[in-house]
Amino acid sequence: PLVGADPTLSATIGDQARDVPRPELERSADFETVSVETDVQAPLASVTSWFANRGAAAFGTFLAGTDTVPGVVSTELLSGGWGKPGDRRRVVFSDNNSALEEITDRRPQLLQYQIWNLTNRTGRYITYALSELELMGKGHVTRVRWTYSFRPKIWPDGYLIRSYVQNDFRRFMEVGLAAMRDQAEADVVPKRSMRVERN
Repeated sequence: PLVGADPTLSATIGDQARDVPRPELERSADFETVSVETDVQAPLASVTSWFANRGAAAFGTFLAGTDTVPGVVSTELLSGGWGKPGDRRRVVFSDNNSALEEITDRRPQLLQYQIWNLTNRTGRYITYALSELELMGKGHVTRVRWTYSFRPKIWPDGYLIRSYVQNDFRRFMEVGLAAMRDQAEADVVPKRSMRVERN
């Protein structure tokens, strides 16, 4: 059963959302997967520090949505502080649907979290999704790769969501990753000094 479908989080629903079991990750299962990448014009060490101190916790704020995929309007911590495995939160989307997320792996250059209990239409076709944000050094630039893997409930469901994942959801990811990149660059790229030339 879906927990926390109401966009407002009551104490009872919060307790249920904290206790609802997370689906077991199936590494050898079939997934419908999409990846997008961008480059942040800053070195890996700077972006890694920014991601640990601000970016990971604020990631939902970069997901404003598109015409076909609703954006994130709020995240509510259910356990932990969204920094280590086991930390859980509830995400509410602009169409009043919601999902649960839990960190399953966290290293300096990796954030992996599982998404389940989706109350939207996509939730009818998937058991869960797995999201991974990876940071990779590339000289003075940091490559960020975001991968989303949807676990279909049964065979035809993968086929039914393929177009949505590869087109609509890919665009949602591209827009969100670009917003994260822009904020990271605004926060970590040194501002060029303004020189006042005297005549």
